[in-house]
Amino acid sequence: MLTALKAWVASLVARTIVLEFQPDTPNALVVLREYGGGTQMRGRSKLDRSVQLLFRSDTPTGTPNAAQTASADAWTVYRALLPVPPVIVAAGGGKYTVRPMQAPFFLERDASLRSTYVFNVAVIAAPD
Repeated sequence: MLTALKAWVASLVARTIVLEFQPDTPNALVVLREYGGGTQMRGRSKLDRSVQLLFRSDTPTGTPNAAQTASADAWTVYRALLPVPPVIVAAGGGKYTVRPMQAPFFLERDASLRSTYVFNVAVIAAPD
């Protein structure tokens, strides 16, 4: 499911996209991180999932307006979820609807002055 979500996000923004782990490089990237909470069984083999989408900017000296670019990419993905959420298909054939849980917001600026914007989505499994 995360791999299918990664492919969908990649169709919208031109950034390195990684799953779960946030490496120190490259500077500008997107991290898809599954987290606990909000899960519910659907049918016998699928769970609803909660996923955080994290958009990190380049360093201010590396790219002019880096923070604004990270914010804009987060909003691009968020707006693509509205008004009709997309349905993604996982490798095993499972179908999932992706719904935003809140709008993107500024989370932090790290020691390298990279800005991070995040928002969470519910990935809802279609019944078996």
